[in-house]
Amino acid sequence: MRVWFLLAALSLAAPAAAQEDPMELQRCIWRCLANSQGADDPAYGQCVANICDGGGESAAPNEPVQTGAWTYGEHPVLGLSAHVVVDGGAFGVACFPPTPMVGYSTVVLSTDGLIPNIGEFSGGAHVFDGPFSLGGTKRLEPTQKGFAEMRTDACSADIDRLRSSRELKFLDVDSLGLRADGNETVMTVGQNGRDFDIRTAGDVAALSGTVVIPLRGSSKALSRLISNCPAIANQLAEGCGSGD
Repeated sequence: MRVWFLLAALSLAAPAAAQEDPMELQRCIWRCLANSQGADDPAYGQCVANICDGGGESAAPNEPVQTGAWTYGEHPVLGLSAHVVVDGGAFGVACFPPTPMVGYSTVVLSTDGLIPNIGEFSGGAHVFDGPFSLGGTKRLEPTQKGFAEMRTDACSADIDRLRSSRELKFLDVDSLGLRADGNETVMTVGQNGRDFDIRTAGDVAALSGTVVIPLRGSSKALSRLISNCPAIANQLAEGCGSGD
């Protein structure tokens, strides 16, 4: 039996005390989480209470977020998961209980604004870098819970590439297509009325609005998640061939 698990980019829950600008409050919470060892770290709670709730220093929330590193542990929204906090949201994978009579085991989620073109055909267009490889699209749809999601399976979630790559890049494009060119596959995307062929990381650099999800530490974090979720481990062990 397959298990649901969550590939997510979620907004973090805000504490009850709200600042005048709700988005600034969320950014403050994200910064506290990014600079701690996780939601269970006392430093995280102290940072939120002392800074985000207005009880302490005011300079820290305006400091840039450090480059995200993946961790395995409790997340305020994702729960027990392998995840990374980035400037604007969080992205990760969590294990969920088995759900009978469904054709998917994974939910891809995103905060508003983190992944471009939510709900559109070209939404979730992505590539991996370090090493470079083409992805495709992950079309997410908005939900009433305040985030967007796409339900799929473990293999389509690209767990292996999430573990082995340096970065996941979401492209802000208007259209996307894949075609064969000899022995290689070429991704053709449209942006601002122009078409671009994507073969290398250098081609991606010519695009604007690309969102980078760092994958530093993802291999260790995802390995811990998989070791605690036999259903994920079993599905990946079965292989992700064309028959899956």
